[in-house]
Amino acid sequence: MTISKTFAIAVFACLLGSSQAYKLIASSRMLGTSNCPDCHGWVAFHEDSNKVVRAVVSLAGMQRQANSLRAMRIHELGDISNSNGSSMAGVFNPEGLVANCEEGTFGGVLGNVQIGADGRAKATLSHNAISLNINNNGLILGRGIAVHNYSQPLDKCPDAIQLGAVLSQGVIGYAPGSEVYNLDLERHVEPMLNEAKAVWHPIPGRNADSDFSGARGTTRFEQLADGVRVHMDLAGLPRNRDLGLHITEFASILEDNVDNLGNVWSPVRNAQHGCRSTDPARSRAGDLGNVRTSDSGTVKESFVLPGVNIFRSGINTLLGRAIVIHNAADDCSDVSASGVKGRRVAYGVIGASNAAFATAAALGVATASALSMLF
Repeated sequence: MTISKTFAIAVFACLLGSSQAYKLIASSRMLGTSNCPDCHGWVAFHEDSNKVVRAVVSLAGMQRQANSLRAMRIHELGDISNSNGSSMAGVFNPEGLVANCEEGTFGGVLGNVQIGADGRAKATLSHNAISLNINNNGLILGRGIAVHNYSQPLDKCPDAIQLGAVLSQGVIGYAPGSEVYNLDLERHVEPMLNEAKAVWHPIPGRNADSDFSGARGTTRFEQLADGVRVHMDLAGLPRNRDLGLHITEFASILEDNVDNLGNVWSPVRNAQHGCRSTDPARSRAGDLGNVRTSDSGTVKESFVLPGVNIFRSGINTLLGRAIVIHNAADDCSDVSASGVKGRRVAYGVIGASNAAFATAAALGVATASALSMLF
């Protein structure tokens, strides 16, 4: 059972057209967990000029939860490495609230969605305590989002109740059209997140490649003084192959549309295609070159990306973007074109993976009011 692609495209068209002066857009592909393998869908977020975040929800595969309410919550971490949802840590609580947990007031509580008789749900939820603005302490980019097995009593705080198993989980990432990516502005926000993680999944639909259907593993990002160290640990790949590796502008896959991942990420204008191993000074930050799979189809490799940060400014942050692997090698010598060969066949959304991020994001509040004048 799949979500309608026409509906997904219509949602993004609506979000893009709803505000000409203020475009902050994000999304999350929702994946099944060990508690509900067939539960899936997506959530698209849009922040309007009044700083209200609207979440458009579309879920399917929830026949066992038919005709019931199920809670949706945002969690502190965008770490979905545990198949049961436990690695996302606690509910996101940017204001440190211990009361007043009604819909739209407590950071991590999106609200409840009604599951229909067919196991599907479509809903729009509004929220005024979260943000897609990277300098707001309510920032949800790079955090986890979950559908829980029970509804959320709106007169109780989420940490005071048990919502049961996580049925579906995802990581919130940048989506096409968000003006935060295009801002040519250094905001001087000090790095406050020292670790991130991407959990790998095969890309479905028209880009699917049977050789990569078992792609799995994690990529860990470690903040250094002058860049980010990347630790690759992948399995389930074709043996003895050179495969192109990139970081993309966006991390949005609604259905099978890999075009929503955007271009190769480049925070520096006029940077050319290249590879970190052949021309790191001139190449785009997202041009990671190639990785070589082993005799057993694994990749275990570490390398450093100089001059970038896990979390800093709108155009110079890895958080909320995607790391993508191709089914062919990158031509590192072709500086006049993308150099990318083959299809995008597996990806992971880069999410927060250390609990300090839950409180450290508040350090950006001082610049939020000045930044708001730009939108």
